[in-house]
Amino acid sequence: MRRLVLTHFHQDHIGAAAAIAGWAGVEVMAHHADEAGFGDGAVAVAVPGHTPGSVALYLPRHQVLFTGDTVARTPDGRVICGVFNVDRAQAAASLRRLAALDTAIACFGHGEPLTSNAAAALRSCGPITG
Repeated sequence: MRRLVLTHFHQDHIGAAAAIAGWAGVEVMAHHADEAGFGDGAVAVAVPGHTPGSVALYLPRHQVLFTGDTVARTPDGRVICGVFNVDRAQAAASLRRLAALDTAIACFGHGEPLTSNAAAALRSCGPITG
């Protein structure tokens, strides 16, 4: 396990920390007094299934969800469950966890962001395919 330690919450020190938090085998750490400021209140959500360590990032204040590969959007605009999952049951449970969030905007690892009716689209995803 590699760790990225944030010494304090100032923009010039957190830079790409949110993106790095999504890398496999990397843990982003900060003092608990500063963690609320990290990523504008971002919450890391464990979403195993695609891989054992998959995470999504949720910004509750803005109702924005970064799904990683747990959910995708096809070129024709359909929102689908992620594919190439190592554990389908975990992927399905992770999708349900994301669908329960109060999401206005969803950004996917694959496909264009969804800027309207995101929560409804996540709740209506089809079956896990891979």
